[in-house]
Amino acid sequence: EVGIGTSSPAHLLDVSGGDINVSPANAGYFIGGNNVLRLTNFNSSTHVGVGAGASSTNGNNTFVGNLTGSNIFNTGGSNTFVGQGSGFSNTTGSESIFAGASSGYYNTTGGGNSFFGVLAGRDNTVGNGNVFVGSGAGLFNATGGNNTYIGGGAGSPFLTTNLNNAVPSATVLAFS
Repeated sequence: EVGIGTSSPAHLLDVSGGDINVSPANAGYFIGGNNVLRLTNFNSSTHVGVGAGASSTNGNNTFVGNLTGSNIFNTGGSNTFVGQGSGFSNTTGSESIFAGASSGYYNTTGGGNSFFGVLAGRDNTVGNGNVFVGSGAGLFNATGGNNTYIGGGAGSPFLTTNLNNAVPSATVLAFS
């Protein structure tokens, strides 16, 4: 056991009263040989989770969860992917938010999308400007753009259409 700032370390490495600096700027922390935390100063991105943002080269991305945004050719920027496998296939898609396991999983170049819920927008590849809220909302949308689907499974039958708004009948939207 090694103690830095302590004479009685409780772990193999115990740091008390200070910071740990990792260099160079794109270095990270590894557990069991897996990179689990990386702050890439050269492009202002944060990656947390095994394989998160593994090869991301553009800036302002936040990837949280195993295999989020981990495509080897990921050059998209200003994305936030949260949940295991969200944004997994992203290549150049930018300015999107995917929250939920496998949300936006197959998205490659689609941008400006907001997917919230497990599997929301999973099959989207190139569709732009979509808003899918709910588990499986917009699940099978592949290329359609500017769609709004709210509720579990909403919009699931649509594959390539544009400008749709689907809200299950039991959903109430209130505007003031």
